[in-house]
Amino acid sequence: AEMSRSLRACIDDMRLMIDALAPGPQELSAAFASFRYRWDENLLALRVEPRWRVADEVLAQTLGPHQVMQILQVLQEALTNVIKHAKAAHVGEIGRAS
Repeated sequence: AEMSRSLRACIDDMRLMIDALAPGPQELSAAFASFRYRWDENLLALRVEPRWRVADEVLAQTLGPHQVMQILQVLQEALTNVIKHAKAAHVGEIGRAS
């Protein structure tokens, strides 16, 4: 069971890097859409309802591949912590920066 969890985590990391490391600048929305698609499936399988609300100006940002990867890694870590520690029924929104 532990090996299976480790392999799934490695696959998730690999997919995240593939999404984020497209050559050249990209809008965050493209990488986030792929990230969200995968995580929605994971969360729903665990009976956690995803409630994504991300400000348009956040998703419209054009970022370099390493910036996109860092953002997606932070999101992935946050969701992993929700699953491991919060026993949540749903996950909330990503708000606007002040």
